[in-house]
Amino acid sequence: MKAIAVFDGMPENCKECCVRINIESSKAISFCALTGLLLKISELDVIDGMCPLRPLPYKSVWENDYSDGYNACLDEILGETE
Repeated sequence: MKAIAVFDGMPENCKECCVRINIESSKAISFCALTGLLLKISELDVIDGMCPLRPLPYKSVWENDYSDGYNACLDEILGETE
């Protein structure tokens, strides 16, 4: 089963991520609550392929039935439905 979590802004790197937890016993390691991975402080400057977060795509500007459904889906995810 899949799920979607919508965050207010995509982090630029792991340091800015709201699901990263600093481990108090070690200032050199953080824990990613999404992947379950322990991350070294040196690994926090980038988001690599292990990260499940993906930015939402932009709405389609084409006028056809596909783009209407595509944009409606994005509206639903973002809570912008009427």
